Amino acid sequence: MKLKEKSSDFVTMEISVTDTGIGIKKEDIDKLFEPFDRLDPKKTRSIEGSGLGLSITRQLLSLMDSELKVESTYEKGSKFYFTLTQKIGDDTPIGDITEEFLLHDNSGQAHGQTSFIAPGMRLLVVDDTPMNLQIIAGLLKRTRMHIDVASSGAECIEKFGAEHYDMVFLDYRMPHMNGIETLTEIKKKYPEKYEKTPIISLTASAVSGDKEKMLSAGFTDYLTKPVNIDEMERMMCKYLPDDSVFMIGDEENDETSKLPKIAFDYPELDPAKGIEYCGDAEDYIYALETYEMSVDAKAEQIENNLKDNDMDAYVLNVHSLKSTSSAIGAVSMFEKAKALEMAGKDKDFATIQRDTPFLLKEYKELKAIIHRIIQNYETNDETAAKPLDVVEEARSQMLAKALEEAEHANMAKTAFLSNMSHEIRTPMNAIIGLDNIALKNPDIDSETRDILVKIGASAKHLLSLINDILDISRVESGKAKLKNEEFSFGNMLEQINTMTESQCKDKGLVFDCLVKGHMDDFYVGDEMKMKQVVINVLGNAVKYTPAPGKVTFTVEETERTDERAVVRFVIKDTGVGMDADYIPKIFEPFSQEKEGTSNQYGSTGLGMAITKNIVDMMCGQIEVQSEKGKGSEFTITIPLGSFLSNISL
Repeated sequence: MKLKEKSSDFVTMEISVTDTGIGIKKEDIDKLFEPFDRLDPKKTRSIEGSGLGLSITRQLLSLMDSELKVESTYEKGSKFYFTLTQKIGDDTPIGDITEEFLLHDNSGQAHGQTSFIAPGMRLLVVDDTPMNLQIIAGLLKRTRMHIDVASSGAECIEKFGAEHYDMVFLDYRMPHMNGIETLTEIKKKYPEKYEKTPIISLTASAVSGDKEKMLSAGFTDYLTKPVNIDEMERMMCKYLPDDSVFMIGDEENDETSKLPKIAFDYPELDPAKGIEYCGDAEDYIYALETYEMSVDAKAEQIENNLKDNDMDAYVLNVHSLKSTSSAIGAVSMFEKAKALEMAGKDKDFATIQRDTPFLLKEYKELKAIIHRIIQNYETNDETAAKPLDVVEEARSQMLAKALEEAEHANMAKTAFLSNMSHEIRTPMNAIIGLDNIALKNPDIDSETRDILVKIGASAKHLLSLINDILDISRVESGKAKLKNEEFSFGNMLEQINTMTESQCKDKGLVFDCLVKGHMDDFYVGDEMKMKQVVINVLGNAVKYTPAPGKVTFTVEETERTDERAVVRFVIKDTGVGMDADYIPKIFEPFSQEKEGTSNQYGSTGLGMAITKNIVDMMCGQIEVQSEKGKGSEFTITIPLGSFLSNISL
């Protein structure tokens, strides 16, 4: 605003608004004031507007004998200005309003520090995103208020009923129960408390009509996210009791100087804006840490929402990403998430399918950038502010809840697999048994015999797969327990050799077993699990070795104390071997080196995963060396308890 001319009765002012926005193309400026016109839809689709505002503004100025003018450079910004002549109604000065003050940059109005304290006041902040809780708590930490948090509508209702709060900030967009639904329950259950407590709606949406919607629902007032400390301060001063709020002086402190220089090297982040929202450098770094922690889970949720075509969940997750990205100054992520949130609401599946991969790519790249910034941030351990306990507690509760839900799901999966495997194994054993009986009939023709052989082989393969799935499910769920019993090592070795020798003979392979040095006859450990490990590896050696080949099994004791011995098993074959790049993947569930391996060798891809899990449970190690076309060598070391009776094998 600038004074252009003044007389005794009239004053002429120039009023201008300048921005650094997307700008307007030269050829589009003439169309700017046409009703319902939207310029460059690709750039403005995420900007809400009816296309009437400038047309109305121009007509209003025309009625006042003025004209709205515009200067703009595409992709650099615009300036809108007009002059207005008004009659002077009162010469009483209202202050020294200088041009410098009036043109003050408003972008940094959140100074990052509160200018009041309210000791003894109790505040409840409700948000399903831990980082938002941290930001609000960080902004208010100097107020000396008692800050409590809730991460869901249900928890908010419970705490509101149990405790006294002087003010509540309640997020509108939450899963399961949104802000309005939560407020409705509060009014129903605790009407007297509701009447006495200011409840402020928090929302990242600034759509016209939202404020009226919140106020009509019963909210005391409305605040947009990410939270601006000045706006929050005004809100608190307005609704907290006058005698509980004490104004304090502002402190000059350049918080951005406390960040590592690397923080300013990335256009993806605006640290100054992040500090503006978070309060100070330490709270900003903590917000970055929280953001980094959430990336993988949030990205997976968005990917699954897209895969399942669950648009409601997709919009909710992208909305959350938009809010947290804005809070750390990730402007590009904020804009992309905002555009996709609108696309989700509009059911614009083409845009969602096209742009979501770009969003997730930038999201994961941003995680790496944030990690580098955090690594380079140095704090003074003696003076560093610690994350607020309430926020740490909220985040821990969310992690614990997620873990509990995962454990319940895992238990349900294990129970299902256990029950189903039993139901399948019973008829499968009957099929295998009846197939064997049928094959003993000397009168069946060759074609029928061939069919019966294939039925038996397929049934045995399916039974093996069922057993493998159940085994790995038990191991991964923690239900598999190790026994610690005395057992005869000699008897176990004899059983393994008898089984393997028979398999090698049937296939035309040579089998050698070598026991090196002294071995005790008795050890303490889990005989069944150890036998399963060795048989799995030997079985693979036989399976992947064509005739005429050789399988060698070597056993030796490598360490010995009074209470402990380490036994090493080495299984070597002259089979097909493995490619070097596949070896690291061999212990992954359902891993296959190439297409067709399962069909050729009858592999499920679970045997080695089960073996590795059992060896890990036994605090042992399993290693593999292999060369394609020449064979493989597996080395297994397992610690066992020593037994007093030492009878040499």
